Amino acid sequence: MNIEYYRFHALDVAAYFKWSHVVQHNEIPILNELWLQRQACLDVTEETTFEDFTKDVYMELNWLWRQGFVDENSDLRLTLDLYMYPEIMTQKRYARVEQYFKMLAFHFILTPHLPYTLIDIKHVVTHLDYRQCSPTLAKCMIDMAEQLGLTLVKANGFPCGEQHLRKGGTVLAGMSVERARKLGEAFEENMAQASQRERRQAKHPDFDQPTSLGRAIAHLDPTDH
Repeated sequence: MNIEYYRFHALDVAAYFKWSHVVQHNEIPILNELWLQRQACLDVTEETTFEDFTKDVYMELNWLWRQGFVDENSDLRLTLDLYMYPEIMTQKRYARVEQYFKMLAFHFILTPHLPYTLIDIKHVVTHLDYRQCSPTLAKCMIDMAEQLGLTLVKANGFPCGEQHLRKGGTVLAGMSVERARKLGEAFEENMAQASQRERRQAKHPDFDQPTSLGRAIAHLDPTDH
C-alpha cells in the first residue's frame, strides 16, 4: 500500500506544543525526534536544516501565544484563518475537528508505545461547537483519519464506518501499521546519519508488531477487511 500521508507544518507542531502543554525542556528533544522522521511526517524541503525547522516552529509558537489562551481548544479555532493554515485536508468548516485529529496523530508519532486512545465522538463534536456529527462530518472524519495515518475502530476491533460515527459513541483511535512502518524506516535511515548529539536526544520509537490485544486493535487496518 502506497499512501501519501499528511505532512505537518511548523504551525502544526507549534499548535501541538501549546495545546498539549509541552514543557520547555522537552521542546528540543521532541523537535529532534520529529526531525529524525521528517521524510515521513514533516513538510520540509531537502534544503531545510534542523535549525531552520526549529526557528520556524518557535516563530509560529510565539505567534500562537500572542493570541492568548482561552481554553484547550482555543488554538484549534485558529485553523479557520486560511492565511495561517493554507492546507485543509477536507472542508474549511470542519477545520477545528481536523486540527484535533492532527493533535492525536502527533501523540501517536511521539509516543509509539501508546496503542490507542478512546475518543468520545459526541463530546468532541459538541465541544468544538458543532451541533451534531452530520453525514458530511462523519465522512470527513474518515478522510482525515486516513490522510493522517490513523485507524478508527469500534470497541470490538471492527472498522468504524460513517454510520457509527454519526451515532456519537466512543471509538478507538490508533496509528496505522503502514504509517508506523514509514515513520520507523525514516527514523532508522536518519539515525544512521545523525550526529552524536541527535542520537543522545532521540528516543528510539517502538515500531514492533502488536504484542497484546490492545495493540492489535489499535493497529487494525480497515483496508485489510
